[in-house]
Amino acid sequence: MNKPMTIEQLVASGAIERIIQASVWSATPVSARPEIELQCWQVMQLPNGNRHFVGWNATEGEGRASSRIVAFDAATARGRTSSGRVHELSGRTGRDGDGLHTWGRWMRINSVTDFTDVSAEVQGLIDAVGAEKA
Repeated sequence: MNKPMTIEQLVASGAIERIIQASVWSATPVSARPEIELQCWQVMQLPNGNRHFVGWNATEGEGRASSRIVAFDAATARGRTSSGRVHELSGRTGRDGDGLHTWGRWMRINSVTDFTDVSAEVQGLIDAVGAEKA
């Protein structure tokens, strides 16, 4: 009879890491899903200035970390990324565990170790445009 593995044995064997890697999958192609609604969103800035959307993809029900943001319109709270996908920021900035998990995996895959959360700045831009409209 085989004894169950301890957590230490699972970690040492790489089984835990393989499970974590399998929990992140490729995004739906932009051609099939050109726009998504992002809730509990954040905007993360890398040291080179590139920014990425992170949050809950309400359109497909999953955590999301985007490719590099290439355009953003605070008046509509919509941004286009280098993939060509449009992300509509819904509601106010927040934190989503699935989105942060996906962001952590994106960072690991891309050997990124440092970033700054600039969500408050982006929320401020959206709020300022909203105040001008009122």
